[in-house]
Amino acid sequence: MKREGYSFQDHNYHTGQDDKWQGIQEANIKDAFNGIAQKYDLMNQIISLGLARAWRRYAVERAELRFGEKALDVCCGTGMLLRELGRKTGPSGEVVGLDISPRMLEVAREHLNGFPVHARWSLVEGSARQLPFADCSFDAVTVGWGLRNIFTCRQALQEILRVTRPGGKVVILEMGKPGFPLFKQVYWWALGNLVPLLGGVVTGSAEMYRYFYHSTRSFLSPVQLVKLLNEEGMEHIGCISLAWGAVILLEGRKPENSQ
Repeated sequence: MKREGYSFQDHNYHTGQDDKWQGIQEANIKDAFNGIAQKYDLMNQIISLGLARAWRRYAVERAELRFGEKALDVCCGTGMLLRELGRKTGPSGEVVGLDISPRMLEVAREHLNGFPVHARWSLVEGSARQLPFADCSFDAVTVGWGLRNIFTCRQALQEILRVTRPGGKVVILEMGKPGFPLFKQVYWWALGNLVPLLGGVVTGSAEMYRYFYHSTRSFLSPVQLVKLLNEEGMEHIGCISLAWGAVILLEGRKPENSQ
């Protein structure tokens, strides 16, 4: 999972462009998620202490989807959030999942085929930095714990806004940075030590979960993310803290008068 001297420990976040590193970082992320796809959901349940499903359902509620509408889940992974979106849009609606990892999409397809999804669905392999969809295609767009894996998250947000219809919602679940002193210490210790150990046992890739720690630690703070959403033109921006700040939900709306 290392190319041209790059390692996950070197991971650094930019809100602009950096052509030198974009391709390298995407290749590493793709390889890493391909390697853990089969055990990804189990590890998520362990890390979240079983709360991930409740957080996904809450994100779907915040997206304010109605029957018959169309939703996109960027960095859809194994399709768990996509399933919840499908329940909300109903049989006359449509949900689309996009991910860079083909093996994650294979698992997503198994999930969607094996469970009742009440909407039409499709899966697309692609990059969040260049979404292969027309402008204003979706009534709502979600991202579940994927924004920090995109090297140029400003570009991804621009693309997300481009494909969202005017007045549509954007909802993002992401790892947070807790502020409570004692909980903060336990949180960072667990992410840096316990999670990689468990990740090695469950998925066979302790390195991927060391990356999980470093990516969470070095990613933009909630305040910085809110600022970024504001700079990109979103309205009615909110940031909701979940699990004492271990997870955050960001939301915003594309202006009605935008294209």
